Amino acid sequence: MLDRKKAPQASELKYIPIPRIDNIKLDNGLPIYFVKGTEQSIIKIEVVFQAGAIYHDSPLVASVTNSMLNEGTKNYTAQELAESLDSYGTFTDFKVEKDYAIATLYSMTKYLEEALPLFMEIITVPTFPQKELDIYLTNARNAFKVQREKVAIIARNNFIENLFGKNHPYGKQIHESDFDTIKSNQLKQFYIGNYNLSGAMIIISGNVTDRQISVINKCFSDYDLIKTELEIQLEKSDFKGESRLFIEKKGALQSAIRIGRPLFNKTHPDFVKLQVLNTVLGGYFGSRLMTNIREDKGYTYGIGSGLVSLKYGGYFFISTEVGAEVTEAARDEIFKELSRLCNEQISEKELSRVKNYMLGSFLRSIDGTFAQADKLKSLFPYALDFDYYLSRIETIKAVTADELLGLESSYLHPDTMCDIIVGSKKMRGQKIGEQIVN
Repeated sequence: MLDRKKAPQASELKYIPIPRIDNIKLDNGLPIYFVKGTEQSIIKIEVVFQAGAIYHDSPLVASVTNSMLNEGTKNYTAQELAESLDSYGTFTDFKVEKDYAIATLYSMTKYLEEALPLFMEIITVPTFPQKELDIYLTNARNAFKVQREKVAIIARNNFIENLFGKNHPYGKQIHESDFDTIKSNQLKQFYIGNYNLSGAMIIISGNVTDRQISVINKCFSDYDLIKTELEIQLEKSDFKGESRLFIEKKGALQSAIRIGRPLFNKTHPDFVKLQVLNTVLGGYFGSRLMTNIREDKGYTYGIGSGLVSLKYGGYFFISTEVGAEVTEAARDEIFKELSRLCNEQISEKELSRVKNYMLGSFLRSIDGTFAQADKLKSLFPYALDFDYYLSRIETIKAVTADELLGLESSYLHPDTMCDIIVGSKKMRGQKIGEQIVN
């Protein structure tokens, strides 16, 4: 009989099946990547463009351009597009990251022949009508005003600016005045320069058959590929090491804490090992930060740390929101955990637990064709293929506590961290770089 008072015995995850990624070239030479599955009669088409926020002086231009793609095209109004797609049970999604922009079509396989031409219309001949743009900007400005009142948003934006600099493509913040400068012609120019199929990555996932491949080939091959070289000007990060900043938000009941530093992206040889370290510190529910700050001290509902990989760099962060009266105490405990990580070797038991968690988490993250496509898409900025994940698995399995102890001091030493807190003046002890946010 099963004894539910005893936890099941943990065992090492020895084998992780890496999915096969197929690719072909269409008649016009455009490469297409396939992640095939037969579990559902649904197909997902993602077009990943070099059209992220880093490619324009105003970070707002990239997001507005992407959001406006389906607001009217050469042959259809926004309403006509919406009604036509809806009639086939199809929907689209648009998203912008720092490094790239994504246009996505979800369609039932039996209606792909009807739905795909509509999607191609959206991504190849949008018109950015001024009337729809005005409505979008009004709604987006109102949402922006709401978001900028949150201590977590203020902390995140100022943290990134502090790491990279206010003139760096990754560090630029959006300001309310930016909404006044957006014009339809500006979006058209950005679209022409950045939404080019020749520089895009196209990923097809789901129930992909020869019939669907034929439909995709017919639609995409109708468009000539124009080779373009995209260049961006990168300001050098002006991060100078340890810094502390307090931003007052009057009336805030909680304080947002952000701690971290610039680092590198996933092409760096130490990135995966540093992911192991990060998981120990704050990368899962059983991490040291969660155990200390939430479970032991009760200062927060949640706290975590992470590594962000970007095309031209990356960064490490610790993030939490706490009650104003315990802000300084929570901050002190975070730095104690950083110091402990740098000065004490991780036990074999803890390291084994974290490795198993990371491998199990990865296995869960590739469950299904859409999830596998997401993993492939995340490699787009770095020109990596799916073999990256094979190497990552082997690194996680092989890394030792001795290796990690050296990395800790090199990359996660407390003296190298930027420290930003946003909250009310109920918090005491702030002496450096005070600002007021009304």
